[in-house]
Amino acid sequence: MDKRQVNFEKAKAVVQELYNRDILAPDPFRTDMVVDPTNGNMLLYYEGWNNGKRTYGCYLHLRVAEDGKVWVQYDGTDTVVIDQLIGAGIMEKEIVVGWHPPSARKHTEFAEG
Repeated sequence: MDKRQVNFEKAKAVVQELYNRDILAPDPFRTDMVVDPTNGNMLLYYEGWNNGKRTYGCYLHLRVAEDGKVWVQYDGTDTVVIDQLIGAGIMEKEIVVGWHPPSARKHTEFAEG
C-alpha cells in the first residue's frame, strides 16, 4: 500500500472509533459518518430536532491528500483527534492542522501542507 492508503486506513480507524462511541451516547441527535476513499475525506456529523428547531453540523472533517498527509480540517470533538492520529501511527510531520494559517504552520511540529 502507498502512504496515502496507509494513512487513510489509520485515520479511518480513528474516525470509526469515535463514531462507534458517539452513536451509543444518549442524545436527541443522530450521528453519522461519511467516508469518501476516492477523495480522501472523512466526516462525522449530527442531525436532528431540538425543541422544534432543526440542528445539523459537521463536528469532524479529515482529508488524506494525494501525498499521504492527513489534513485535520475541523475538530469539534471532545477529544484531541490529532493525539489519536499520532497514537494510530501517523507521524506528526504527516499531519496538517488545517485551521492554522499557512504562515503559522512552520512554527509547529506538524506538517506545513
